Amino acid sequence: MSRHIGSDFDRFLAEENLLDLAESLAARRVLVFKLRQMMREQGLDAMQLAEQLDLEGAALQRVLGAGAEEKTDLLFLAKVAERLSKGLEEKNQHLLQNLADRLKEIYLRS
Repeated sequence: MSRHIGSDFDRFLAEENLLDLAESLAARRVLVFKLRQMMREQGLDAMQLAEQLDLEGAALQRVLGAGAEEKTDLLFLAKVAERLSKGLEEKNQHLLQNLADRLKEIYLRS
């Protein structure tokens, strides 16, 4: 019988030392989705979006092109989340700022 029956998934991931990895990968996916959505809505390519967000173009292209399993610099992802949050409605601003804060916490623990 599994020792994880009845426990929540976050606790399982924490016990297996996988919670930070799972959260950082999920955060990356959310950011990539938001970046692509912004590019589509504004008719921008990655370099134009990077300029608009005052980010390094090559680094942003790496984030957009990286595979789901590829590690991405957590501090850069936090910076992207913070820059994306500016100019959004309050609900999305709060979500992205929380995401940025969580990425910084994970970075500090690693």
